[in-house]
Amino acid sequence: MADYAAHGAKEYWLIDTEKQAIEQYLLDEKSQTFQLFARKTKEDSFSCRIIAGCSFPVAAVFDEKEKMKTAKNWLQ
Repeated sequence: MADYAAHGAKEYWLIDTEKQAIEQYLLDEKSQTFQLFARKTKEDSFSCRIIAGCSFPVAAVFDEKEKMKTAKNWLQ
């Protein structure tokens, strides 16, 4: 994570395929370290904090049907 912070990343996601979860870390500008912001499971919806309008069901990351449904919704 330190490399991402040093190169200007403001948000970092860890995707756990076994638990079907996403951990979302945000950069603390003062300390230049990432802090855990949220942990979402496949029942939750995920919203990116640095890309306006980027949100999706976590299940779409792990399930092909949900992925296609989400992609179709984005294209409409």
